Amino acid sequence: MEHLATVEQIAAAWRPLSEVEKNRADYYLGRASRLVRRTYPDVDERIADPGDRLTADDVADVVVALVMSIVPKPVAGARSWQQQAGPFSESVTLPASSADLPMTFEQWMRDVFAVDAHAKHGPAFAFPPAPAFDRLFGWEG
Repeated sequence: MEHLATVEQIAAAWRPLSEVEKNRADYYLGRASRLVRRTYPDVDERIADPGDRLTADDVADVVVALVMSIVPKPVAGARSWQQQAGPFSESVTLPASSADLPMTFEQWMRDVFAVDAHAKHGPAFAFPPAPAFDRLFGWEG
């Protein structure tokens, strides 16, 4: 099956990738795509359905975010590091390894896949036939 996002989308979200990184990104895109399909088995049908609000771009956003959550950090195995450029500095605490960051769905990701009952079908109204009640209001013709 095709991945739900592309290596180019990973590069656009992060930075240009080396050939080795492209291969790793492709693997992780497959892993994330399989996770999405296991969690939401109807995702491909929903993307193909023009009446569904879920789009391929929405799903790609989720898959890219899942992959980016496990991308190797600048200092492999480091727990914290600091970076400074001119007057700006950044301090970050990292997990010991990318294995500590399994691909997990955050709430915003689950919201992307949430089915809005009214989005597809609209509100359902039920009204009694009017002529049966006209006599109650003196509207008999």
